Amino acid sequence: MPILLNQPFGKFRKLLRIESYLRQESIELKPYLEFLEESFINNTLSPIEIISLFVILYQYSRIKDKPFQRNPSHKTLNLTTYKNIPLEFDFLYTKLNPNINNIPQFLNNYSFRYLPTSIREVLLLNFIEEEKLILKTDIPTSKEMLSMQAKGKRYITIDFSKAIAGNLVDDKRDAFEFVLHDLEHAYCFFKKENEYEKQILFYKSIQTNYHLLEPLTKENTQFKEDLEYCISDMNSHPDHLLNYLKAILIKYFLWKNNKQPDGRLTESELIPLNEIIFFINSPFIIIASQKQ
Repeated sequence: MPILLNQPFGKFRKLLRIESYLRQESIELKPYLEFLEESFINNTLSPIEIISLFVILYQYSRIKDKPFQRNPSHKTLNLTTYKNIPLEFDFLYTKLNPNINNIPQFLNNYSFRYLPTSIREVLLLNFIEEEKLILKTDIPTSKEMLSMQAKGKRYITIDFSKAIAGNLVDDKRDAFEFVLHDLEHAYCFFKKENEYEKQILFYKSIQTNYHLLEPLTKENTQFKEDLEYCISDMNSHPDHLLNYLKAILIKYFLWKNNKQPDGRLTESELIPLNEIIFFINSPFIIIASQKQ
């Protein structure tokens, strides 16, 4: 949980709770969480339905006054493939317009109080364009996330065991915040302004050329951490991704050549760095040449 001066901060701060609260909350939510976990194991609900119900459940639990607000988005949805909202989530039926029967309809008509619109948007997107969000019950490695992003998809982790116990995931975030964090990254991955297709190209290129980067990760722990962040927890415009990669490579080669962080590399010292950047950047160079 992000904390500053003993207060939560960030986009989700109004929905964050201290650890002692989580334990009590988990007792109340346990039947719902066990139902969602069983639905995942038995494949009786789709991943996007489970993820959406998980967010809806915690939103309802933590915001007592008007957790959902009428706010139609008017997106065109194919509703025939989705089941009715499970009876296990009976609390929703008292809140819904009688014409709303399933989860995409709910998301199309209700927004979440205190949550950024990006969360609702990425959930709705994945009802329109299915199978972009892959549900996982443990935290993927950076290389697992890289592989998934190279396919144009992202993992969303729901740690049911930690949620049911009211414990933090990875000693940092509660299970709800962890899902929101994943969904926010997915939104940045998929959104039009960040050139989704070029992001995929970047991750594919990193995957293809990982053999050039892996030796560096074994030599320098900081570079390893920086690269893992780049390939698994950083979704942005591809120009930004490439600039970040170049920056961490410069930092590595300054260290490699025993220079200060504000130092400069000589032309000969830049050769291995430029070779790596050339191979990573080559798919973009090919695309640019094809457009000329």
